[in-house]
Amino acid sequence: MPTNEDVADDLTMQDVQFDRATVSERDAFNKELLALGALLVLTLKKNDPTAPATAAGQAARMEKYRVQVRLSVRGVYNKQSTRSTRFLVDMADMAARGTKRAVDAASGINLFRRPFGPDKAKRIVESALVQGETSAAWWKAQAENYDQNLMRTLKVGLSENENLSLLASRIRGTRLAGFGDGMVGLSQRQAEGLIRTATLQTVNDSRLAMYEENDDVVRGVQAINPLDARTSAICRSRAGAAWYLSTGQPLPGFSWVGMFPGAPPWHWACRTVLVPVLRSASALRNAASGGRGRRLRSELDALNPRASKELDGNPLPGMTFKQWIDRVDQATAREALGPTKLSMWRRGKITTKDLVNQNGRPQTVAELKNKLGE
Repeated sequence: MPTNEDVADDLTMQDVQFDRATVSERDAFNKELLALGALLVLTLKKNDPTAPATAAGQAARMEKYRVQVRLSVRGVYNKQSTRSTRFLVDMADMAARGTKRAVDAASGINLFRRPFGPDKAKRIVESALVQGETSAAWWKAQAENYDQNLMRTLKVGLSENENLSLLASRIRGTRLAGFGDGMVGLSQRQAEGLIRTATLQTVNDSRLAMYEENDDVVRGVQAINPLDARTSAICRSRAGAAWYLSTGQPLPGFSWVGMFPGAPPWHWACRTVLVPVLRSASALRNAASGGRGRRLRSELDALNPRASKELDGNPLPGMTFKQWIDRVDQATAREALGPTKLSMWRRGKITTKDLVNQNGRPQTVAELKNKLGE
């Protein structure tokens, strides 16, 4: 198997472990959110805003409740923000070490430099932008949203003359809906999305930093994602695409994708990962210089002919979205694209690149029709 495929397989298996770690992190915070919900219900009962007969009396109790619970909400989310930073630093450090291990094992030589230490891992985490904001900023925003949504939903309940029990259900949810329809369930889903997306951002940023520190052996980067009906339009349009590490230009054969858009995630709950495209054995021999170059040439010369041939410098022959959509059954294709876009696709009116606009945002049917004059 070509070396680059071996590396991608190893990193994919590592991603499974990272995903399992995010589940553990999610479950730990879910317990905190359940405890917070119980505290908010208990405090609500103590302040019972339904007891006063006048609107002014109810408003006064709601304000007292808001002041009491706000500190509790902020405390829980501040604690999670701190814990999340530690978790992500661990993920960054493991991703760097795992990347070197995968590359060296697949190539059969000591190809990558030593991974960076925890100080750089922390800098990566603190500067990583998850959909335009740092992880810490997102946790702060979720705390503010929780506070605002909590007061809003309780005020709606009061306006509809709900009793204390119904108001409490707006916080903890209802048994009929598996307790997923209250503030607790909503906050858990939002937290899970942030934990998963921030972890992927950290892992991909860490790997990209390793590729850049070893740009003498890394030719480019390639986007790998699972192609199925859940794959977003953005990720479909970039599936299997590869770019030069140094310039961001598409590698030969990938001109349809445009410039490198930066490391994934490209949207919330993105599943795309970035793998390296290593240079070929011959390119490494020619480019190697200095003491590191002499060592690399020595190790490359010691490789058996088969291993040297497998270090071919080629991107993975991964399946593009076009190959996938043309292979799956009609029902799956309709689910992935929708009937109108699928019809336009089958008639050759749109291509993979047309599924997103120049800003990388999914294009609607109306936008596509306007673009194509239909």
